[in-house]
Amino acid sequence: MKPRDLAESVRRRRMRTTLLISGLLFAVLCLGGGLAAYVFPTTDEPRPADLVFVLGPASDARIDEALALLSNGRARSVLISVASERGQSNYKASRMPICEAPNVECSKPTPLTTKGEARLLNRYASSHDIESVIVVTFTPHVSRARYIMERCAPDLDIEVVGVDEDLSLGDWAYQFAYQTGGFVKAMATPCSTAAH
Repeated sequence: MKPRDLAESVRRRRMRTTLLISGLLFAVLCLGGGLAAYVFPTTDEPRPADLVFVLGPASDARIDEALALLSNGRARSVLISVASERGQSNYKASRMPICEAPNVECSKPTPLTTKGEARLLNRYASSHDIESVIVVTFTPHVSRARYIMERCAPDLDIEVVGVDEDLSLGDWAYQFAYQTGGFVKAMATPCSTAAH
């Protein structure tokens, strides 16, 4: 092998090693960031608030948390985000007896997204003299929900709590990808347009 060919071979090997190490470092940073944002997010210790807002889908765990906050005197009322009455969803108001309970109201956001829920919350808050809100969602959604609610409902004092729901390893992988995509979309789009 000629010295020139040997030098080229060494250069290529160093480049591959550098790329491999950089890729591994990037993967470790993404995994660490994902664990912090989705698996172990910062949650708030709920202070007394005017309203508990349950983000959809309104699972039993989320509703139970909201009702516990209500019964413990942490809020005056509960607003639950529900699906459209069309279709087969179990998360529409007509299939949720809780929507008939005292101090509980159910409403469908438009669109049925976290930003749509933030707009629903803004409208509800302005018509019901609401200043402080405890938002209830599930653990992988806490960080993104906080980002969107604070950005799209800036006049409200927002606290976010997450409930644990039984997720498989595959569910966690899906949530990692879904929530990351949702963060990118949330950062790239405005709060005020109906298309988001």
